[in-house]
Amino acid sequence: MKFEDVIDKKVDMSKVQLDTLKPWITQRITEILGFDDDVVIEFIFNQLEARVTDQSNLEENATSHLLAHLDLAQHLA
Repeated sequence: MKFEDVIDKKVDMSKVQLDTLKPWITQRITEILGFDDDVVIEFIFNQLEARVTDQSNLEENATSHLLAHLDLAQHLA
């Protein structure tokens, strides 16, 4: 995957108040997907709570998880 240069910047997760961001994250993910998906939202929360600071790694994890989740949903539909 090719990432923008800004994604190489490390985030000091000790300065992030995740509880403050969770409502915004939930709203934004719901807007992007077009529906509320608790599995994807909780996955992202878990990644952030695990203090994943490598943004490219976080994006790769989220992308592969989302693709697998959507593939499973299509098979169940």
